[in-house]
Amino acid sequence: QTGKGVSMAEPALSEDNLDLILEKMYSVKGWDFRRYRKSSLKRCVERRLAFSRLPCQDYIVLRDNHPREFNILFNHITIKVSEFFRDPNVDPILRGQFFKTMALDKRHQVMPLIRNLVTFGVHDLVSNIHLAHMDIILCRNLLICFEKDLQEKGFEKFCYSLNRGGFIILGKSEVVPSVYRNIFREVSRREKIYQKI
Repeated sequence: QTGKGVSMAEPALSEDNLDLILEKMYSVKGWDFRRYRKSSLKRCVERRLAFSRLPCQDYIVLRDNHPREFNILFNHITIKVSEFFRDPNVDPILRGQFFKTMALDKRHQVMPLIRNLVTFGVHDLVSNIHLAHMDIILCRNLLICFEKDLQEKGFEKFCYSLNRGGFIILGKSEVVPSVYRNIFREVSRREKIYQKI
């Protein structure tokens, strides 16, 4: 049970109902979770169902008629917590392999001259075309959310995006898909750092 006394026994969610929810996410929010790993999404939605204490069909009616609940569900599915350099074991390897070539100040901050040239934006790995001329890609724990075919599609975009000699850093539970292993050199198996050859 949670601190509010809500039972976390997860109600059954049929695949059809999950598909309905994912279709609505795509049509309303424009975020395509339809080829994400269903088991993870199912757990997220079922936790929200348990919190609402409603049967699945009643919850779907609530979700459709109350935009606030739909937004809560959307926020529950998406992960918004991240930070740079969150894995201290990766940092020294990057410093030796990559950062020595970059214009850096001292707590690894990019010099203002370079920082002012940076443009931030939203990029959807699933539906947008690949970015180009990248020297480093940090993709931590995203691929594990995808079904196998989407993992390979995402990695195909990484291959096009990375310059030769560029680095990709994956999450602890992620690996380079087998069809792309001949394109990457393993820099650190433990820290999941690979270099495009």
